[in-house]
Amino acid sequence: EIIIMMDDDDIYHPNRIPYQIQPILNGNADMTVLQQDIWLQLYPGDIRKESKFFKATPRMAQSVHYGTLAFRKTVWDPSRDLVYTNASLFDEVDFYKKVKDDEGIIVQELSNNGMHV
Repeated sequence: EIIIMMDDDDIYHPNRIPYQIQPILNGNADMTVLQQDIWLQLYPGDIRKESKFFKATPRMAQSVHYGTLAFRKTVWDPSRDLVYTNASLFDEVDFYKKVKDDEGIIVQELSNNGMHV
């Protein structure tokens, strides 16, 4: 069983889920996450401003988008504190960092390839 995180205010390519779960199904990863390389600036409510796509800065491109976590259900382990905190902000960041630091879990950071904005 695989858990897929979907951030409610993001845009996903229809092939994002197959792209992310393939390394998990192949046994090459326990968790995957997409790198940040594209940003979309929207101006809701202001029709005078056109939405724009931006390429991430080199520093930002080295980070991941925490709203794109995909992981085996077994990664979620309360006995090892591998769960979300009781925070409404940055809870997935804390979870990801704890999982990434765990030596028994294989995490793959995948190229975005247009799967997420």
